[in-house]
Amino acid sequence: MENNQVYVGLITDLGYSNTNIEPFEEFQRFKLHPETKKYLEGGKRVSYGARAITKGGYNSLPKMTFPGGLLLGCDAGTLNFSKIKGAHTAMKTGMIAAEAVFEALKNGSEGKDELTSYTTKFENSWLYKELFNVRNFGPAMHKFGNVYEDSSMGVVFTSLFALGVIIISQAASQVDLDAGCVLYGLIQMVTIDTTSRPQSERRSAI
Repeated sequence: MENNQVYVGLITDLGYSNTNIEPFEEFQRFKLHPETKKYLEGGKRVSYGARAITKGGYNSLPKMTFPGGLLLGCDAGTLNFSKIKGAHTAMKTGMIAAEAVFEALKNGSEGKDELTSYTTKFENSWLYKELFNVRNFGPAMHKFGNVYEDSSMGVVFTSLFALGVIIISQAASQVDLDAGCVLYGLIQMVTIDTTSRPQSERRSAI
């Protein structure tokens, strides 16, 4: 950040298995870790605070309008839990709300109406689509738990490899690629085109 400032924070799930954990003490330990300490040592706190994060996302969105008011940002639960980011979603709901309020005032509203246009604008925005696309991230984490260190490489490698196969298939149409064979690990004999070589040098490879 500008002026050589940094943001640092720690999130503790309320459903953590150790019911005696103290988030403040854990945060202090985190700040004393060498990799964190090197950024903080010699500095001073400009501001600090604590808060609860509403992480329900799309599946927990409430009715966001009522006569004379609107629910915005984290009050409505618009956090993108998969990224643990909610500032951009809160700002977007504020922008949508401003548009809805402006239109209502322009049409003669005295401020007591229920602005259902806000809901319509919200559902037509990129924010709604973003929350919908990651709607199952939280439930999956609670049902199956975290990805363990010894299995994370398999998950990441497999996902990136599959993505590479798809990109090659889409971008290089002249390549004869059997996606099913690659993705499911089937071993087949594939003849290499060696027409430029003499007949005696032609061979096959796996």
